[in-house]
Amino acid sequence: MLVSDRFLTALGEYLNGELGWTDPPRLRDWDGTKTAKELILDADEPEEHEGLDGVFSISAVVVLKIRVRDAAEASRRGWLGSAVAALIDGAIEWVNEPLNPRGIGTDELKVFDLRNDDGTWEQEDKWLNGKIAVRAIIAGVDAV
Repeated sequence: MLVSDRFLTALGEYLNGELGWTDPPRLRDWDGTKTAKELILDADEPEEHEGLDGVFSISAVVVLKIRVRDAAEASRRGWLGSAVAALIDGAIEWVNEPLNPRGIGTDELKVFDLRNDDGTWEQEDKWLNGKIAVRAIIAGVDAV
């Protein structure tokens, strides 16, 4: 599994738990039937650092895809704000924790830096996409 796929899986599990959503996060899946509210994660291919073997930079996007008619503006803003806060407050610790079966610590990987923006809204037909840009620095770690 690619480093970016493993990272997205872990990040999706964390956000789904923090946001209290029950539908599984969708990885790189923008098509198909959607419920009123979806969590979609997508990323570019990881870029390996030129001078450091096993160190990757990943640019990703966390998307809250919401059907416009099914949620009030205050609810939509609250959901996006909660996702931004969750990324800042505890994502890196949860993703790195080796005891989390869906975290990346079990794969001898570690996120050393995780940054995100405050999110923006984009209209797409009957959907609103709340997009949060995320950038992570991930490296392999030696097993102890």
